[in-house]
Amino acid sequence: MDFLSTSARILFTVILLGLTIWWLTILAGYIGAAPVKDDKGNTVFDAFQRGKDILIAILPVLSGALGYWFGSSGREKADQRAQESQTTAQEARGKSEALLAAATPEVLKAAKEFNPAAFKAQPPATGPAATPLSPAPPGPTPTDDAGPTEPQ
Repeated sequence: MDFLSTSARILFTVILLGLTIWWLTILAGYIGAAPVKDDKGNTVFDAFQRGKDILIAILPVLSGALGYWFGSSGREKADQRAQESQTTAQEARGKSEALLAAATPEVLKAAKEFNPAAFKAQPPATGPAATPLSPAPPGPTPTDDAGPTEPQ
């Protein structure tokens, strides 16, 4: 699917670019042509002006279309990577919940001493993938880096 999508984008881009170059080539042939005038001297037909007007109307549309196609080309990959990352995070969360549920207080204490950063309070997760972790073991709550506070 990715190859087909990329190939279609490239083919369509080449066709639009070819048509634009072809039209510019035709328009370049009219640069030196004199406009057709009637008996009173009014301009009846100016091929260069008409060709230029068509380009003025068409080029912004083509540029917008090409920008959209190239801008959305990586979106499918990004969506797929985001889904894979979310699945991996959910699996890791499930494993950590299972370990926390099976761990004894001694094991949790040893783990906290080994990696205190892992036991810092985390902001609550939001969204559909947010599931609560197992409750923290009973004991003192961590204090900030300034050290314990003295009662007043």
